[in-house]
Amino acid sequence: MDNSHKERFLALLEPVYPRLLRYALAMTHDREQAKDLVSEAVLVSLEGFDFNRDESGFPGFLYRIVARTYKRWHRRDRRFAIVEASTLEAILDLNT
Repeated sequence: MDNSHKERFLALLEPVYPRLLRYALAMTHDREQAKDLVSEAVLVSLEGFDFNRDESGFPGFLYRIVARTYKRWHRRDRRFAIVEASTLEAILDLNT
């Protein structure tokens, strides 16, 4: 990606970033996770943004990426949920 695309991307991102961070914070309820979520979304959008398209759709493009990334994280967290030892013992007792 050349510098003109990067500069254009950053110019589009700058006014949207604070709202995007608040959106991510509303989903995660954790400031650090929200920052991570937005950072990942920015990286994905930088790779996938078509600079030949109308720039008015850029904010929606970012919001969709944040939402999809959060859903992916949430699905992953459900798959790898931490189970308390007492809960695991109760589950194992039920199966015997």
